[in-house]
Amino acid sequence: MIIHCYAAEYDETDGTSYILLQDVSETHTPPVTRAQLIAYEGVPEQGQLAQVVDTVALFHAFWWQHPLLNKDITGMVEYYSDFPQTQTFWDSFITSEGAWFPTDLRTLYEEALANLPQLWERYLAHRVPTFTNMTRSHGDCYLSQFLCPNSPALGPTYLIDFQGPDTDFGAFDLVHLFATFWTHEQRKENNREVQMLRRYHEGLQSHGVTGYAWDDLLTDYKVLLTYMLFYPVWDQTNGSTKDYWWPEMQCLICAYRDWECAALVRA
Repeated sequence: MIIHCYAAEYDETDGTSYILLQDVSETHTPPVTRAQLIAYEGVPEQGQLAQVVDTVALFHAFWWQHPLLNKDITGMVEYYSDFPQTQTFWDSFITSEGAWFPTDLRTLYEEALANLPQLWERYLAHRVPTFTNMTRSHGDCYLSQFLCPNSPALGPTYLIDFQGPDTDFGAFDLVHLFATFWTHEQRKENNREVQMLRRYHEGLQSHGVTGYAWDDLLTDYKVLLTYMLFYPVWDQTNGSTKDYWWPEMQCLICAYRDWECAALVRA
């Protein structure tokens, strides 16, 4: 699922670099564009969506608890457990947007923020030392990050734009795919979200992953949904326009509510 690389070099002295990849522009196209995602038009044709999910499952299955996973987990632990930093981002966001930001959403965010330490301790922290049911994540796994063949005979579906791959939980990529820019109606149409989660889980199993039940995947999905609620907050504080982060936020909030993620701390 990786486009063939013919050559690549990086010069540490001056920072210049090049990479030469196979040109698949005549045979492959992205299932959706970034513009379509932001406009709530980011649902691919069903066959393409299945190809995308199968590609992610294969990629994750290969790296599942792999001995070559990055053993320097400092950055990942900081991401999931640096709650004061998340609070700082939230404070900055609400200072900037609080005059118009809906009261019910402010309450939702403050409750989710208060729940993060318990989610980390209960569901994630104990898995990190042994990489239990962890894998290599793409890290920016939106539906626009794929190239699907124009016909099945023209090759595999490619996963592209590896700017931030890291050791992580597989559900991190799945939330990007299914919750970040899909509306409630798009996720629920023909039970699309659950069907794709099922397909992903079956893909893991067919490629040799064991000891990771369907309920384990659903729990991870809900936990990572809670964390990714704060992606739009970070985007806003980092200078993204409202045209980008507001649609993202609304989709994530809707998924968070639909999956009753707040109940995780009461489970």
